[in-house]
Amino acid sequence: LQVPETPLSDASFTVADITSSSATYYGTGWTVPTNNDKNFGNTYAASSNPTDYLEYTFTGTGVRLRGVRGGTFGQVDVSIDGGPATRVNCYQPTKHDYMVNLFEQAGLPFGAHTIRVSVADKDPASSSNAVWLDCFEVLNGGILPSADAMVRNGVHANTNFGSAATFDVKLDSTDFQREAFIKFPVTGYASVSKATLF
Repeated sequence: LQVPETPLSDASFTVADITSSSATYYGTGWTVPTNNDKNFGNTYAASSNPTDYLEYTFTGTGVRLRGVRGGTFGQVDVSIDGGPATRVNCYQPTKHDYMVNLFEQAGLPFGAHTIRVSVADKDPASSSNAVWLDCFEVLNGGILPSADAMVRNGVHANTNFGSAATFDVKLDSTDFQREAFIKFPVTGYASVSKATLF
């Protein structure tokens, strides 16, 4: 059992259980078990019917979908506001991972949006096309980074820190100086006069 991620408690996010009244289920294959303590609120939405989908309406500038990955899971197609769908694979050849960030979209204009999650065909390696969806996280304001990097100088200049979980920033002499770079999607913003990181 691995539980690699949990919903953010930051005030900029609102966590909505999959049983939220803002979620509407379409199709006949959905079940919503309420007794799994590995899922947010002990609940998740499950279906293995490729014609099933759910829609969740939120107000904000971004959204995350969290769910479960494992050897018995299929795929989902995710779209925002009727736009093109992104295929997300919920299969992995290991034990179940819970609360996984399956999909994330940031940089939306502030307002009401709808995310649609459709059960898709299974991964060829999977034993079924079942999906378990856990919760949504809504970004209430601001935007999320689209890329980041940390670099060091001197003998570390060619080191790849891509797997680092944190940034180290330090103004120092050769071999010890560290800098971090964070890229934000600002499409749709006419200008930015001030930015606050949190």
